[in-house]
Amino acid sequence: MDEKMSTVDAVKELVRKDTVTLSDGRKVEARLCKVKDIPVFVGFVGMVFAQLGVTDVPLSDQKAIEAIVTTRVNDPSFILKLISENTGKVFEVVAGFTNLSLAEVEELDIDDAVIVCQRVVEINYSFFTQRVLPVLRKTLAEKLAAK
Repeated sequence: MDEKMSTVDAVKELVRKDTVTLSDGRKVEARLCKVKDIPVFVGFVGMVFAQLGVTDVPLSDQKAIEAIVTTRVNDPSFILKLISENTGKVFEVVAGFTNLSLAEVEELDIDDAVIVCQRVVEINYSFFTQRVLPVLRKTLAEKLAAK
């Protein structure tokens, strides 16, 4: 089997959605970042990295970044702190990366908000670090080597 992902599989992965169930039984779809979301997503990732305390860790030290992020993203108290300190930005991202409107996000129970936020961060973080960063690093290395 070819190790490279086919174009069809790559497209399916790009539009992959994950569903979480809220306490009232509603299903919420969390989705991966799309090109149109890049400004919001990058701003959010920068904010999250600052909150995580990984801004001083080199991008090349992927294992250290992943260890810090995995620990923090799986900690509901971190998600609550992220929400409380950055409410407007978090709500905007959650509404943009789910099938919920901004008004619906603002009306979520706190436990549901934590679950939805956590899922949005999880699927986009792993996509960003496992798929986007390697491509960016390769492209930058090729450009530097060409000089």
